[in-house]
Amino acid sequence: MNFLTGNDIFTLYTPIGNGTGLQDFYAIYPMSYCGGFLGNGMNMSGCSGYDVLFTFNATQVLLEDSGNNTSLEELGWPTAISDDFEAFSATKQSMGVFYCIAAGIAAVALGFVSLSVASVIATVIALQFINLVNSHGRESRVTAEYGQQFLGMTWAATGLLLAGSIANLVFVLLDRRPEPGYVQPIEHDEHDGPDETHEPKGMED
Repeated sequence: MNFLTGNDIFTLYTPIGNGTGLQDFYAIYPMSYCGGFLGNGMNMSGCSGYDVLFTFNATQVLLEDSGNNTSLEELGWPTAISDDFEAFSATKQSMGVFYCIAAGIAAVALGFVSLSVASVIATVIALQFINLVNSHGRESRVTAEYGQQFLGMTWAATGLLLAGSIANLVFVLLDRRPEPGYVQPIEHDEHDGPDETHEPKGMED
């Protein structure tokens, strides 16, 4: 599972996990998360199942890993970080939905719009949310880093869809142009009848 390293939205580091059962880090992806320990690099020990409406519930995950059924405060976990995750849960869920819409829509233009929205949400999470976590976790040495590779990939895909949308638009416009030598047919008014030739009077037998 090392191929996932660096392709996450962000990674949460929990140095307070030593001796508590908590894992050293949790890598958050659009539809799942993976946890692991630090040693010779980042060694992932397992991942959650995939869910379109996935959101990382820090309190629930950390309580399960530590076997603590009471409170994370006893382990030195900042409750403000749990509040941060809860506040951003709806935003995180909407991002997964937009990624699925972008993947399932055949129309390039609509896919571009959906992927753009998802990329913007991912960027907000990567920048603003990470700042909150690092600020609230400073005293407990809890830190977070956003995945640069993930942001690069999502915006690269958005750019490709934009290029595809422009190419399709140009193709449609060129395809509607008349071919060389094409003559536009003359339309007659339905009230116009054929020209009638009248013989001069006095010529009748």
